[in-house]
Amino acid sequence: MRPRSTVFAAISTGLCLLLGLSLAACGQQPRSQASVRPGSAGGSGGDRVVLWTEGYCKAAFGLVRTLSTMPVVDPSSPARAAVTTRELLTSVIGGLDGSLATLAGMEPSPVPGGAEVRDRATKSFTDIRTRAAEARQRLETAKEPSAIKKALAGAGEPLDDISRLDLMRGLHSVPDLALASRQAPTCQQLSPPSETGSPLSRQGN
Repeated sequence: MRPRSTVFAAISTGLCLLLGLSLAACGQQPRSQASVRPGSAGGSGGDRVVLWTEGYCKAAFGLVRTLSTMPVVDPSSPARAAVTTRELLTSVIGGLDGSLATLAGMEPSPVPGGAEVRDRATKSFTDIRTRAAEARQRLETAKEPSAIKKALAGAGEPLDDISRLDLMRGLHSVPDLALASRQAPTCQQLSPPSETGSPLSRQGN
């Protein structure tokens, strides 16, 4: 039985579709190069809300960029599959680390609910990073063919977790942040072009 090469290939080439993101989020030409406009979120302090929302979206965008260029798993042999899967997981971990660093460096939320949005994203990224690191460790220590096969099967789990993420759903739950996302360029790049009205049409917490 071949290792999960089809799963890895689907995730590495179609991750943006799985996440419901626009092509701009996957390294294509952004739809807009506009800069953040102070005060554009409406009301006093709107510029701070837009800038904070832009920072959150940059954390999500950084992860998507990393995942869109993940190494490809080579299924030609169990040994090659193990090596290339470790490389893929290392790339994933690096992307998650970058996103976590961006989230950690954000200013306190200027509106109620923002801290919870960031904390949920941080927890999701941290949990997936932990599972990815554990999967990589199992691949590094597996020596027997049966152990390698088992480690390869488990390595797809953190990637499946990522494919189920909705990186923008947290903003949807906070009206001020949803409004600000319409003015934040990176948030616009993360929004599927087929959606109308608010770029955050998905429901969820």
